[in-house]
Amino acid sequence: MSAPQSTERQAAPAAPRTWRALPAGIWALGLGSLFMDTSSELIHSLLPVCISYLRNQAAADAVVDEIVRAGGQVTAVAADVSVASDVVRLFEHTDKTLGPLAR
Repeated sequence: MSAPQSTERQAAPAAPRTWRALPAGIWALGLGSLFMDTSSELIHSLLPVCISYLRNQAAADAVVDEIVRAGGQVTAVAADVSVASDVVRLFEHTDKTLGPLAR
């Protein structure tokens, strides 16, 4: 008589996970995020920023708070950029609070 055969299957060994196995899209997203974070930290501390918003003042205020916390200069203006008078007011406000764009 022969020995009974086992019906259990052994799991195949897991393929080693290396950074090279990641798809190119994952690399692109990760590097893009890294560069955006780095550049925003640099820009916030170097350049004054004017934020134009149409309706959501709470969101604009949150962005202003983040930029101020990072040490930047910022102002926010409610303006509809499709209306010429609002655009003029936006630039006038920016010139008064942050200085002129051209020197």
